This record gives sequence, C-alpha cells and structure tokens, in this order.
Amino acid sequence: MSLKQEIETWVEAIAFYDNNDFDSALRTFGNIPDTAKILFNCGVIHATLGEHKKAVQYYQRAIHRDNYLAIAYFQQGVSNFLIGDFEEAMANFNDALRFLRGNRFINYEQLGLKFRLYSCEVLFNRGLCSIYIQEKEAGMEDLHIAAKEKEKPDHDVIDEAIAEDAEGYTVFSIPVGVIYRPNAAKVKNLKTKDYLGKARLIAASEQGNTLAGSASADTKAQAAAINRSVDDRPPNTISYGASHMVKPNLYSRSRQQSEPPVHRNMFPPTPPPENDQIRPAFMVASTSPPSNPLSQSRASTLTNTPPSKPVRPEPLNLEAITQEKPRIGTTRTASEPRGPSSRRLHIHRERDHSGRPRLFGETTPHRPHS
Repeated sequence: MSLKQEIETWVEAIAFYDNNDFDSALRTFGNIPDTAKILFNCGVIHATLGEHKKAVQYYQRAIHRDNYLAIAYFQQGVSNFLIGDFEEAMANFNDALRFLRGNRFINYEQLGLKFRLYSCEVLFNRGLCSIYIQEKEAGMEDLHIAAKEKEKPDHDVIDEAIAEDAEGYTVFSIPVGVIYRPNAAKVKNLKTKDYLGKARLIAASEQGNTLAGSASADTKAQAAAINRSVDDRPPNTISYGASHMVKPNLYSRSRQQSEPPVHRNMFPPTPPPENDQIRPAFMVASTSPPSNPLSQSRASTLTNTPPSKPVRPEPLNLEAITQEKPRIGTTRTASEPRGPSSRRLHIHRERDHSGRPRLFGETTPHRPHS
C-alpha cells in the first residue's frame, strides 16, 4: 500500500469512528499496515466498546512496534485497572512514568493525538493501583507527589482523593473521541501537484567562501552535539516523580515478553561442536578459556551432570621410532634386483681353495680343436 492509499484509508476509518460506526472503523483500520498509531487506535475503539481484554492486546502490539510509546502503556494500565488486574495495571503505569523521561508532560498533538500525558495523572493512577492491592502507604505517597505536580484545574480531584483516602475514585484516561489522526497537511496534499516548478537562481558563492562556510557549519554541528548531551530543560518542566519515583524492578508483562530481562546476556553462549568436545587434552588446554561457570555452554547449564572429560591419547614412545637414513646417490628402479650384486658372487665363486683368483684360462671351458 502506498503512502497516499494509506492516508486515504486512514481518513475513511476516522470518518467511521466519528459517526460512532466502530465496527466499520475497525475493519477499515485493519486494511492499513500495522503501525503503533493504528494499533493504538484499534485498542481505543475496543476500550470504547467495553472490550478491554482485546484493547490490552492491541496496546501490547502497539508497544511491540514502539517500546517508548508512553501513552500506550498508560491506556493499557487503564484497561487492566477496569478489568481488575491491578498489579499489571500498576506495572503499566510504572512503565508510562519511566518513558516520560523526567518530563512533567508529553504533548502528543504534533504526532496527531490531541492529548497531553501528565506525570501527575500517571502517579495518581499508579497510587490507586497500590491502594487497591492493599499497599496503602506506597499508594498515598504517589498521590501526595502527584498533588505537587498538578498542571490544570482538572487535577484538583487529586486533593479530594487524598482527603477521602482515595475511596471510590477511578483512574485518569484519555477523553472519548481522542485517537491518532493523519497530519492535516498530508491530507491536504493528497492531490497531485507540481512541486518543482521553474528553476530560479537563489544565491551563488565562490569556492573559498564555500570552504569557509563548510568549516563554520562543522563547528556549529559539533557545538550543537555538545549542547544536546547537557540537560538544559527549564526546571519547571522536570518532574520529580518521573525522575525519582520510577520503580526499577517493575515492568509490564508485555515488556518482559518482548525484551530480555535486566542484567542478562541477550545471546546465550553457543555450545562447542561435537568434534571440539572430544579433542585431545593437550589441545583443549591450549585453546579453551579458564574454567568459569558463567561461560559454560547452554547445553551444560541445562543439566546437572558434569561434562565428560576429553579423551587423552596414549603417550608416544619416541625411542621405538627409527627414522630411515636418507639414501645417497641415485634411486634404484623397480627393475633392479634387491639382492647383492651378482658379479661379486660370481667372482667369489671363481676363487680357488687357496684364495687366489683363478686365471681366465682356468675358468674358460676347454674347446675342442677342429
């Protein structure tokens, strides 16, 4: 689906929603590729219909698309609170407080959602969850801190809840009819337009000026990067609750399923191949790392049986090995006899008993005269 078709389908779904035709709105939103905004809208529609379990599922899917979407954690907590899962709702509100990143509020209007998420509302909701699970002291502490960060007259209900020990009060939520809407400028520009027009010279510069301007731009970019690393937010925009009251070990179930736990390796160690497990001991000693239970293979950590020791070969008897001396001279061919020289044997036989060599005439057989 192209961007133009996506925006047109989005506008069509919004029209169904504004006319309270929620079923048609859900079907139309289902034709759009899954994004965090679209999934959040589907969750809001299901919550409007009272289907909070389905709403929670859509909020979780939206969080999988955007792990930092604080408003999705917030609304997931609202739905879990309304179905009576107060512990999970408290974890959802704690995540929403975490992703406020120390700010007193987040303005989602520039993203298409006409709503501001305030830290005092998140703290109030988390405090109510604590009170409902019989942790009144922690809950009242959240309420008192929320009362110090009120931003508008609607937040005066926090003081009333504190005076009445929060009995009979419910959580803050986004108003009815508030969902993500497409950017008005993009909707206006759906028709084809000629953005290029005619070319026109705006400015010109010499090569020397260009190099000087480039160096100046690099200097400004470095200075901007240094300034971004420093928290230069005005003090009145920083929330004490969002900066200091986030519970570090409390996470939503959906977050725990999609992300590895804290202080855990993302990828477990890979077990060695079978051939490496039966290498000789002298090879293992020279290549394997020192013994460390944290660096064992995944297979060895699943069972309590100790790993089998590598097979050690029998020591070599170097004295029994005799090396053949190199042959000097030419190499004998396969056709040559392997025994001693036949000429030497013949000469040895031709010697008489006295050891004197026999003469040629004595060795030559007698020929008869013709």
